[in-house]
Amino acid sequence: MKKTIIITGSSSGLGYALAKELSKKYKIIGCGRRSLKTNFQNYHVVDFTNTNKVERWIKEVLRNNSNIYGFVNNASMIPVQHPALLYDSDLINNVSDVNISSQLILMINIAKYFLKNKNKTGRIINISSMSAALNENGTSLYAASKVFNEKFLTIFSKELSKTNITCNTIGITYFNSASFKQLNKYILKKSFDKTNIKRTLTIKEIMHTVNFLLDNKSSIITGQKLYLGMSI
Repeated sequence: MKKTIIITGSSSGLGYALAKELSKKYKIIGCGRRSLKTNFQNYHVVDFTNTNKVERWIKEVLRNNSNIYGFVNNASMIPVQHPALLYDSDLINNVSDVNISSQLILMINIAKYFLKNKNKTGRIINISSMSAALNENGTSLYAASKVFNEKFLTIFSKELSKTNITCNTIGITYFNSASFKQLNKYILKKSFDKTNIKRTLTIKEIMHTVNFLLDNKSSIITGQKLYLGMSI
């Protein structure tokens, strides 16, 4: 029986690409905010701005699946870059619900599921962003939400250290997705000036890191932040 991986934000971009690649080896349960017809993942429409619905959804998924091995925390809301003085309460609440509250609900419930299996085994992989490290103007809300999850997982990994559950973060620079193509050349140059590798990441490079953390032999690797294309 194939092991199951849950991937959030799998309707497009990096999440979609990861789901497609991982489906070659694993059964995939994916979710996102928009409808999607796909034959390589069991896909669900989930509104991450509604934390009650998120919690009901993940509990139902965990109740109905007995072979879940990994969770890739990829979904996020990326607000338009502008100074924090222009943030309003609706934007702050939406980003907090999508990027922090819903993701904590998912990671905590999935860890509880892992604790119930015989070997207390599982993999939690958080996808973060270079925004968390670059401290660029206009990204404070988004970057802070990414830093929050990174710090949460670092401490969570220590709390789970007597189990076989690992918690790690992969930080990425730019991936050639639809959102990337919308960025202007000035923003790209400004960001790439601060990274070690001055190009976009490929899905093969990101997949290599994801597969490395999912591997059975990686049970000793936990609480780590692996940034691709840059140093932190």
